[in-house]
Amino acid sequence: MLLPYLRGEQKTSLVLATILVFFSCALGHGGHVLMMAFPDTTYSPLLLKLQIVIDSMTACIALTYVALRRYFSFLVDGPLLLNQTQEKLEKANSELLNLNAKLESLVLQRTLELSKANEELEAIASERKQMIAALNRSNAFLKAQQEAGRDGILVVDENMQVLFYNQNFQHLWQIVSAQ
Repeated sequence: MLLPYLRGEQKTSLVLATILVFFSCALGHGGHVLMMAFPDTTYSPLLLKLQIVIDSMTACIALTYVALRRYFSFLVDGPLLLNQTQEKLEKANSELLNLNAKLESLVLQRTLELSKANEELEAIASERKQMIAALNRSNAFLKAQQEAGRDGILVVDENMQVLFYNQNFQHLWQIVSAQ
């Protein structure tokens, strides 16, 4: 309690009174011990007077302490609560920094995963476009072959539905509908 007071961390009158009570009690007890150790010496009356002074000081300081504690408890409780709150806040901020670092790491990892997935999807889409272009070229070539031949061509499905006929088939059978 003395070291924080000397460092300026607990500069209140209540803390000072508490420190003084402890020291005066220690002096008083030390005087009692000396009086018991040397009861019949020439210093006995002097020790007794000194003991009375120390006990009186202790009583005054103790009364001051009680008064300060009763009426000015906010002087100690406020800074004490503030210190505790600051410690909790520092701990929470430290935990928040750790969690934020973990979150940033997870976001970076997920971003890389999504980037790779996006590259794969772009590759699949590009491959698909190439396949569609190749299929369209193949269909155009097939259509050109169907129309270039001399034969009439009729294509039906398994339900006997007409899927396609070329111009020669239409001309041969004199079909008037447009395809």
